Amino acid sequence: MADALRGAAQGLAIPGCAAAAGVPERTLREWLDLDASFAGALRAAHALAEAHGLRPGAAPTPAALQLMLNAIRKGAAWPAAANLVGISVRRFNRLRAEAPPVGALIAAAQRARSAHASAGRRRRPPKASSRRVGYRIVQLDDPVLSPGGQPDDPADGLTGNATGRD
Repeated sequence: MADALRGAAQGLAIPGCAAAAGVPERTLREWLDLDASFAGALRAAHALAEAHGLRPGAAPTPAALQLMLNAIRKGAAWPAAANLVGISVRRFNRLRAEAPPVGALIAAAQRARSAHASAGRRRRPPKASSRRVGYRIVQLDDPVLSPGGQPDDPADGLTGNATGRD
C-alpha cells in the first residue's frame, strides 16, 4: 500500500500506482473499497502531486519513466507502458523524439526484454526418430545370406567372408 501511495504522490494514476505497488489494478481498487483510510490517503497523495504540478499526462517524472521502462523490460508494449503512467502515445513519441537519452533508455529496455525472453527459453533436444537410419553390417559367410543361398566354395581361394581376406 505504501508503494501505491508513493506512486500517487509522484503523479501516477490508479493503474500506475498499482504497477508501482506490484499488484493488479483490481487489487488496488479492492483496497480502496475495503479501507477508507487508505482511500483517503491515496486521495491526499494525488492532491499533493496535483499541487506540485505532477499529474497524469504532464511531463513524466523520474518515477513514471522508471515504471514505464520496467514495464517495457518485463514485456509490455510501449503504448501499454505509456498508458500505464498516464502518457498518451503522441506524448510518448514526442518525448522519445525530443529527449534522445529517453529514447536510448527505451531501446535498452526493449533489448533487455528480448535478451531476457530468449535466455529463459530452453531448447528441446531433437525428437528421436521412430525408425533408426544407418547401415547394418552383415557377414556373408552365413549360408543363408550368401548369394545363391549356398556357402562359398573354398576352392576359389576365398575363405568365405565378404572381405576377401584370408
